[in-house]
Amino acid sequence: MHRKLCRSFLRLAIASLVSACSSSSDPSGDGAGSSGATGSTAPTLCGSSTATSVCGVCEFTKCCAEFTSCNQNAACAELSHCIVSCTTQTCADGCASQFPGGASDFGAFSDCLVASCSMCTTSAAGGGASSSSAPTACPAGSYSATCSGVTCTATTITGSCREQDATPLESVLSLPCAGTISNCNGELTCGACQLPAGSYRESCSGCAASSALLTCLSCTNESRVGEESSLSLPCAQGVSNCNGRLVCGSASGC
Repeated sequence: MHRKLCRSFLRLAIASLVSACSSSSDPSGDGAGSSGATGSTAPTLCGSSTATSVCGVCEFTKCCAEFTSCNQNAACAELSHCIVSCTTQTCADGCASQFPGGASDFGAFSDCLVASCSMCTTSAAGGGASSSSAPTACPAGSYSATCSGVTCTATTITGSCREQDATPLESVLSLPCAGTISNCNGELTCGACQLPAGSYRESCSGCAASSALLTCLSCTNESRVGEESSLSLPCAQGVSNCNGRLVCGSASGC
């Protein structure tokens, strides 16, 4: 759990949480409130926040429930105050050990920010990128031949990758990847590309598949003319060539 709590430190967002928790504990603003939030004003604060930063607005709109839970948990508020000044994982682990009662709520809030508010993962120190969002060298792979504008961090690789028909498609893949990275019909994929099973392979060529789309540049029809065709995936029944058109299931009766 400790590693999960601060895998990218989320320091800018946590600073906002600390500030908001302090305010909700002391609505009058006279400094009399304690650092542990009572939670009585949390829903109102969350619902009517005057935050103007992109990160702040995202926190209170997409992570309101998680923020409220942490704000109502005194240990979570204390953990927030402790961890906001950390610059190392060791420090973050120490805070989590010091306030174990807040770990679950703080982890849920952090997870929500990672999933829904990526702009909040930048560091509060000088506005620089966090360790997980800083640019890094991209891993090797065949994707480099058909993807452009590729950028990488410790946790993601992003690029514009060509589908089988040369249409560019923005794609993101989570890292690390233990195998080679491929461009599978416009989708960055960890590992080699795989085609779905089916009899279409006997009469279709130039095929490629992502997790959501199979494209073949030529599927022979009854006139022996090749036609380009695509089919949404997954298909559990096996893919067939129905007179030049990819179909999920048997081609009988086409």
